[in-house]
Amino acid sequence: MAAETPSTQDSLGRGRAPWRRVAGVLCLGVGVGLALLTYLRGRPVEVTLEYEFSGERLRGAPELVVAIRSESDGAFVSESVFRCPADGACPASLRHPLRLPRGAYRVSASARSPEGDLYWERVVRVEGEGTLHVSFDKR
Repeated sequence: MAAETPSTQDSLGRGRAPWRRVAGVLCLGVGVGLALLTYLRGRPVEVTLEYEFSGERLRGAPELVVAIRSESDGAFVSESVFRCPADGACPASLRHPLRLPRGAYRVSASARSPEGDLYWERVVRVEGEGTLHVSFDKR
């Protein structure tokens, strides 16, 4: 019978095995943490856009159209039509609750009034949940 040779795995890996396990667990933890952070950053958040207008400029406009596009690639996100009362007295502010991923957005508003077509455009940045005030007044 041949003599058994002692296993070299224990003698070579004895000092490094715990270190490799710790390093592996740390790498796995960092990877899971980064994946979770990426997922949570891309998740849409509840946000309310509050549009503020000069009531005088909107007088007589039957409706106001607000469109939202992604600032990074121009992709269409949302469009809302706000109807003004028949007496032509549009409110000075309108609230628009929606869910948006964090990032920058181009918000444009347009209306047809007796004085002509009106158009405004603003860039807003969504960082988290809450209310963002978007002023379309020219000051």
